[in-house]
Amino acid sequence: MSAALRLHRENDPAPPLRADEWEPHLVALLARLDHFRSGLDGLRLGPDAAAVLDRAEGMVHAADDLAGTAALPESLGVQQTEAVGAGGVFLAAAQAARTRLDGRGLWASLIGRTPADLGPEVRTCLLLAADALQAYFTLFTRAFPQPAAARGWVDAASTFLADVRRQARDLAD
Repeated sequence: MSAALRLHRENDPAPPLRADEWEPHLVALLARLDHFRSGLDGLRLGPDAAAVLDRAEGMVHAADDLAGTAALPESLGVQQTEAVGAGGVFLAAAQAARTRLDGRGLWASLIGRTPADLGPEVRTCLLLAADALQAYFTLFTRAFPQPAAARGWVDAASTFLADVRRQARDLAD
């Protein structure tokens, strides 16, 4: 674990992380997330379902990686549990979509299911990924030592989430 990511825990002599130390990690996370999000441009939900799911999983895993690397205060345990839970809901839905996608050979020929039929399900997965990111962003916001110090992060994170949700709605089936 990087010393720069060490956050204050109760009964820990280390001082709480300063906002100017925490925020660069969040900016780096947003850059990484935007790389995954921009990879969705031009994809279609049905024919490109695997690629869409890969990018959504990449976003959720990147947020989870930061949460796992940072020694978050114990007082944020509930928020961390909620974030991990929202990530789990997304991953379960993505796995279910992948299972149907992988089994589209004979099964699809029997029921007439094509990759395009997966479009609504993949859209739902992408929106669930956005929900998971929102839960992680809430966790990261609460890790700021003072709420006022989080304003820039909150604005950037909110804009990013709005872009992901808009893109999920706008992707063609």
